[in-house]
Parts: sequence; structure tokens; C-alpha cells
Amino acid sequence: MKGVSEVLGRRAESVKLQTVIFAAFFSAALLFLLLLAAGLLLRFGAITTQLVEEDTMRMVLQVNHLLDDHLREIMSLSDTLYYQVVKDEELEDGERTELFRLLCQENDDIASGAVLFDHQGRILSSWPHSQLRRNAEPREEGWYREAMVQPENLHFSSPYVQNLFDDQEDYRWVISVSQAVQITRQGRTEKGILLVDTNYTSLRQLLSGVELPNGGYVYLMDADGELISHPWQQLIYSGIREENHLAAAGYADGVHYESWQDQNRMVVVRTVGYTGWKLVGVVGEEGLGWQNMQLLPFAVSLLLFVSCLLAVLISRIAALVTDPIRRLERAVKQIESGVLDLEIRAEGSYEVRRLSSAISAMVATLRRLMEDIRRQERAKRRSDLDVLQSQINPHFLYNTLDSVVWMTEAGRTEEAVEMVSALAKLFRISLSEGRSEIPLERELEHARNYLAIQKIRYRSTFSASITAQPGTEELPVVKLVIQPILENALYHGIDPMEEENHIQVRAYLEGEDLLIDISDDGRGMRPEVAATLLDESKPWKKSKGSGVGVRNVHQRLRLTYGEGYGVTIFSEPDEGTLVRLRLPARRAEEEREEGASHEEG
Repeated sequence: MKGVSEVLGRRAESVKLQTVIFAAFFSAALLFLLLLAAGLLLRFGAITTQLVEEDTMRMVLQVNHLLDDHLREIMSLSDTLYYQVVKDEELEDGERTELFRLLCQENDDIASGAVLFDHQGRILSSWPHSQLRRNAEPREEGWYREAMVQPENLHFSSPYVQNLFDDQEDYRWVISVSQAVQITRQGRTEKGILLVDTNYTSLRQLLSGVELPNGGYVYLMDADGELISHPWQQLIYSGIREENHLAAAGYADGVHYESWQDQNRMVVVRTVGYTGWKLVGVVGEEGLGWQNMQLLPFAVSLLLFVSCLLAVLISRIAALVTDPIRRLERAVKQIESGVLDLEIRAEGSYEVRRLSSAISAMVATLRRLMEDIRRQERAKRRSDLDVLQSQINPHFLYNTLDSVVWMTEAGRTEEAVEMVSALAKLFRISLSEGRSEIPLERELEHARNYLAIQKIRYRSTFSASITAQPGTEELPVVKLVIQPILENALYHGIDPMEEENHIQVRAYLEGEDLLIDISDDGRGMRPEVAATLLDESKPWKKSKGSGVGVRNVHQRLRLTYGEGYGVTIFSEPDEGTLVRLRLPARRAEEEREEGASHEEG
């Protein structure tokens, strides 16, 4: 078994991709076509059957209405003769007998004859015949007995040959309508029978003109299953053909399906009003949609044609798929080697284009994930920056407000107002609507306000100058980076009470960078001491001031702009100190474009 599996595995590996695609696609397409064809045939059969049912039912209803109208006319004539001529009138009156004949003649299109019998079977009035055949006995006829037994109803007979009269020229098939009537003679009332014959031929013509779908036919029978009219009536009577009319007599009105003489057929039954007769429509199996096999050869031919067309089309598709897949494989190998900026063309079949799009999306996801990592790093730096920013304690605010209170109590209201105004400007810039960067111009204004407050607070006579190279005012800088350096210079670099001390702030461009120099002519420090101020491995010694210090500013600049930026300190004992801030000289528009590109990435 292991050897067989290995052989099959090697054969599978040697099969071309084009062959696999062709076999898979063709098999799936052929199966789909077969299922679709079967579904369509079943659906077509169901729809055809429904249409045949609806058409047959509609035709049977139309015939039923025509038959009802015909029978109503006969019943109406019978009632007219009874109520206008016979009932409560003396029949010996010649005018009444003449009226009887006139009414019959006016309706000769529906009636072939009418006779009024007394209870002894004698003719009282008739049209067109007037003399009974010798030995004829009307009281023995079925229509006579039924009328006598059920005098309240009209009775319709089955077709028969009328042969009661001597003076009739031919014997016709008729259907008779009989009813019991009240006859008045010589002031006495007695029973009689009114008989109206209708020509059977007219009834047959009414039914023979009906054509049901797909060669179906209609026949009429009485309530007992006796045939009244049938297209094959003579053949049935002679035993040449048969009809399932006895079973149909037990069917309720509606559509039924039956098997008769190895043939499936649909039977529609409708009861004719007033008579109990049943009108039956029959459609054979050749008219039933689910057994209509005439479409099968056409369906098979169409399926073969479509299969051949599919074979050619799928073969071409398989050939188009293989080359793009090989190119896609080469692209994947490049991605594995770390090349993420290549363009993967979506070409070939639908599946290959989807695969190319998926790989392109994967590469884009990789790039996006890498950018997310960079963004997370920036977010981490921003978070660290916020932590550093939050380290600004309110001591300066408290001390300044204490100074304002002291000045106010001392009557130095103008100086107090000036200090409060400078303090308001100072903190308005500090807030900056929550932004971490502000224009250089506002950062310098913040420094001026800070120095103004310090001069008022200590009544200092030190001098200060703040300048900026033209064109640098709108460059964005991290806020609150100059004030901590100034604070450090005031508390550690110079003596603010000495007049000869001077602090200078100068902003200028150097290549692609913005430099801000904060220098003083104070006591200075040894270079090794200055180096420890920026060494993060050294403990942070808090001293008088804001608590932020030079290291805080250095860390904020590096977190915001990267390792190449930050603070540099130049200092010598008794010669003063220069603190240089290095930032990228980027415009606000460039900042927004870079941020938008990061968002899109």
C-alpha cells in the first residue's frame, strides 16, 4: 500500500496545473449545468402543469356557464308554460291551448316539443305533435314517474329517442324536462305532467366545439355516471373504447389526477346546477408538464453544445491562469527576501487577481503594521513627553501670586497689575489649547513674560535680550523649552540682583535645523559638571526652581524630534554658560502633511 501511495503521489506531483484547473473547473461547471438543467426542467414542468390546470379549469367553467344558460332557457320555458297557461286556467278553453302552442313556437330554437298530460297519461295540450302512438303509455316513462314521485322538482332525463307520437316524421334524440303541475278542469284541480323536449343535437354541438389544452376533451354525465354526451360516445357504446366515467361520478368538483389504462391524466370535474349532472374535462399525460418529454432531446443537445463550449473556454482560462501564478510566485519570493515596496500586478483569471490583491493587501498590511509600530513608538515618546510636561509644579505660580498679594498690600498696585497681566499671558501660552507645539514667536513671547515677572518680583536690574532671525517666527517648536533654561540661568547662573549680569536668547537657522541659544555671563561651571546635567544615568537633583530643568527639556526634545536633537551645554567657570537647543526647522504645513501621510499609512 505504501508503494502504491508513493506512485500516486509522484503522479499527482507531475500533473500540470493547467490540467488540474481544467478538470476541476469543467467538472464543477458540468455538475452545475446538470443541476441547473434538472431544476429548469422540473420548474418548467410545474409551470406547464399549472398552466394546463388553469386553462382546463377555465374552459370547463366556460362550458358549464353555456350549459347552465341552455338549461335555464329550457327551465324558463317550462315555468312560463306552467304559470302563464296551465296553472289556475281552464284548459278546455281553446285560447289557452293556442297560447300554449304559440309560446312553444316562439322558443323552437331551444325546444323541439312540449306536451301537457293529465294524471291518466292523456294529452291535454301539445306542440308540434298531438296524437299518441298506439300502445304508447307515457305513465311508464321514467320522466313521468320521477315527476310524480317528486312533484316539487324539475327533472332532467338522460338522452333518449322520443317515439310517443304517431304524427312525427322522424325519431330524434332528446333530453326531456318534466315537472308535476296542477291542472284546472271544470272547476276541479288535478295533477298533471308538463313535458318539454330539447334537441339533444344542440347539446352535443355545444360540447363538441370545446378544445382543451394538448388534445383534451370534455364529456357530460348524469349523477349516476350515465354518459349524456361524449366525443367517443358511439365507440364507447359499441365497446371499442372505454371511459372512466363511473369513477369520475364520485369525484368532487375540482382537479384530480388518475391513472387509466396505463395512462396518467388530469381530470377536472364541475357539477352542472339544477341537474346533478357533471361536466368532466380530461387532459392526457402528453399534456402534463412533468411528463412532457418532448424537450428532453433539445435539452440534451443544448447540454452537449454548452459542454463543448465550456471545455474550450476553460482550457483557455487554465492557460491564462498558469503564467500569472508563476509571476506571482516570483513576487512572493521577493517579499520573503524583505522587499516590500514592489508592485504586484493583478492580472490573469478572477481567482489569480483575487490572490494578487490578497498578497498586495498583505504587503500593505505589513507596511501598515511597521508604520503602526513606528506610530506606537512616537505615541510612547509622546506619552513620555506628557509625563515630563506634567512634572511642571505650581511653585512658580504660588510664589508669583504671593508676590502679587504682597505688592497689593504694599500699595504697589501698578506693579501688581503688570505682574498679573504678564502671568495671564504666560499661562495662556502655556495652555496653547492643548497643543504640544507652538510657533517660535509665541515661545519667545512666553520667555519675555517670564522675564518680566521675574524682574517685577525681585526688582531685578539684570538685563535680557530676545532676538530671532527673520523667517523663523512661524517655525513650530515644543512649548515651554526656553523658560526652564531661563529659570535655571536665574537661579544657578547669575545673581538677578546684580546690574551687570545679562541674559541673551537668540534664535537662528543652521542648515535644516533651528537653533535657540540661551546664554548668560554668570558664574559658569566646569565642563564635566555641565555634562552630568544631561546624563540620564545620574540621579536627578531637584533644586530651587520649577523642578523641570535642563534635562527635562533635553528629554522632551529628543522624544519629539529624535536622537539627533536636544540640548547642548557650553560652560566655563567665571565665564558664563551657553545652552543650545537644536530643533528641526519644519514649517507647520510640512508637519500637517507628514501627519496626514502617517495617518494614511
